[in-house]
Amino acid sequence: MEYEASLPEKKSNTLSRDLIDYVRYMIQNHGENYKEMARDEKNYYQDTPKQIKRKINVYKNFYPEEYKEFMASLKPEKMDVQ
Repeated sequence: MEYEASLPEKKSNTLSRDLIDYVRYMIQNHGENYKEMARDEKNYYQDTPKQIKRKINVYKNFYPEEYKEFMASLKPEKMDVQ
């Protein structure tokens, strides 16, 4: 029992669905403009630009395939706007 207690805790490699939706919303609406993301009204967490950037990087690292698919889905939309 003492041995189990001395083991380091396993870190979870998942993000909450709310956080994933938040990050995707910010990327979709602001691209890589972190200052604009920080001023967005949906920034409920009142994150600074640096905190938002860190959350996006965590999303990229934990869900690389989902991130690639999401970014690929954004490219056609940006081409239509131009």
